[in-house]
Amino acid sequence: MRPDGVLTTVDQEPEHQQSARQAFREAGFAGNRARFIPGPGHWTCCPRLADSGYDLVFCDGDRQEYQDYLAESLRLLRPLEAWSPSKASSRTDAPWTPGPQPTEVLRLRELVRAVRESQELVSSLLPVGDGLLCAVKR
Repeated sequence: MRPDGVLTTVDQEPEHQQSARQAFREAGFAGNRARFIPGPGHWTCCPRLADSGYDLVFCDGDRQEYQDYLAESLRLLRPLEAWSPSKASSRTDAPWTPGPQPTEVLRLRELVRAVRESQELVSSLLPVGDGLLCAVKR
């Protein structure tokens, strides 16, 4: 998450909200970096979440309502900022920065390669922030 990012979670199950709140706190994030909204996602999203205010939307709900979730997700997502060579070269933490690579970048590349080559996983690397690696076990 970006340094100024805020996690917004919508869930109608109080136990899920409490678990998320506890996990976020245990991960060391300040309380003002999370927003917990009780209720079903499709009813809550409309009036309470800002248009183009989110980098990532994850929906896990009633499959019969996925088309509605898609419409809401498109409204909520901000457009992906295109990377130009000038932007990439101005970032010192990016893996494509010329010159010797920090150990952290090399380790992340090893992780991505291992997940991609694993026969046990189906993976995807999403262009969210610096990238979001997702995988499910076959």
